[in-house]
Amino acid sequence: MKLLPTVFTLVVAWSFTYSQNIKETTIISPDSTKEEIVAYLKSNIKKSAIEFEKENYPASILYNYKNLKLAEKIGDSLLLAISRSHIANDYLRLDNPEQARDYIDKNIIMAESINDTALINAAKIDLANIYLEEKNYEDFIRLNKEVIVLAKHVKDNRRLIISSLNIADAYLFKLERADLARPYLDSLRIYNANETREAVKSLLAVVVYFFLTFTLRSVSFLILHYV
Repeated sequence: MKLLPTVFTLVVAWSFTYSQNIKETTIISPDSTKEEIVAYLKSNIKKSAIEFEKENYPASILYNYKNLKLAEKIGDSLLLAISRSHIANDYLRLDNPEQARDYIDKNIIMAESINDTALINAAKIDLANIYLEEKNYEDFIRLNKEVIVLAKHVKDNRRLIISSLNIADAYLFKLERADLARPYLDSLRIYNANETREAVKSLLAVVVYFFLTFTLRSVSFLILHYV
């Protein structure tokens, strides 16, 4: 596991190339512009990801909760959804699924109210992970199938890959039904073919490493949040 920090650093670097010009000492004040607040939020997302990987979930929650309040203040739906999602996953790792569900439900309500398919799918994947923790594999698979239907409609290959990995993981490792997992593993070739060269390289780098050390669910979580 000594290689994990190095690999994770690369994943974070890919995900946050837009923050290269943001100083680590970014601060805000009551007079800060929206652009300055967004820069601060993105910097905090990077820091919370590092704390999450260190399994310091309370520290990650603090960063994300601060982001949540600021995202509400500036009315940024995407950053608001990201903050709630990260808090939910922090609570899930702290064995508090009910608290996690509260944040995810708010994301689903918001995403449906603005008819944002990408945010709806992201929230459904988060909710599916709660079902997985509860060993409710039927609802876990059902939600991921719903994501696949929506993702195909809007050609969202990223979440097609995530939910296909999730379903394959459940069938292979939880239900021991390799025959049912096979179609979802085969479909990954099609989805990857539709990705850009750089996206595929990023996805494969994460999948290859974490497939050797974690379940497919861990891979899909990292792709969802950091690639």
